[in-house]
Amino acid sequence: VPSDITYEKGALLLRAMELAFGREAFDGFLRARFDRLAFQSTDTPSFVADAEAALFSKQDVGWTLAEWLHQPGLPVSAPPSTSARVAALEQQAAAFAKAGTLPDATAWNTTEWIAFLRKVPRDVGRERLQALDAKYQLTSSPNALIAMRWLPLVIAADVRQAAPTVEDYLVRVGRRWLVTEVYQAMLVKGGFWRETAERAFTRARDGYHPVTRDTVADMFALQPG
Repeated sequence: VPSDITYEKGALLLRAMELAFGREAFDGFLRARFDRLAFQSTDTPSFVADAEAALFSKQDVGWTLAEWLHQPGLPVSAPPSTSARVAALEQQAAAFAKAGTLPDATAWNTTEWIAFLRKVPRDVGRERLQALDAKYQLTSSPNALIAMRWLPLVIAADVRQAAPTVEDYLVRVGRRWLVTEVYQAMLVKGGFWRETAERAFTRARDGYHPVTRDTVADMFALQPG
């Protein structure tokens, strides 16, 4: 099943390059490359060649692109990622999961909700999820970035009254990374939720991008009912 690992590691690589070479040099490298390749496709060997010529050949930063591109995991050159705000949100998620303490999230933005929901365990009690939903109407949120993290929690807790909303979300949203986590939660739960997933896919598949359609079809094949 596709994940966000590729995107996250790629983002960290670009951040590591920015820190290593400085904003001015890195921005200049990117601008020149974008201008030269505008409206064209490119690939990894081309990026490596350009980066080596424009940046790595002019300054030894103590690490190479090969460490990022050809080795598993994160290299030691990965920039640290810390946030006091995220840490506070994760603490609130832990308090919610353990004691049902509802956060004061009235002024939260999308990123804050994502940080909170990513730390809510899938086995959190149904009653706690329903209390949070009653306060903030997360199931009916039109924000797909929030929904993709909230709906798997609802599915895992078997909140079946949310099934029509889940189905409508899968029909309305076609981006692969926004629907795969929801489909996966439904297939893992099985039974009623697999049937709901099958119905949603039947409704949505003709409107999905071929890559999304093939990915979801493979998920059903890998998780037979």
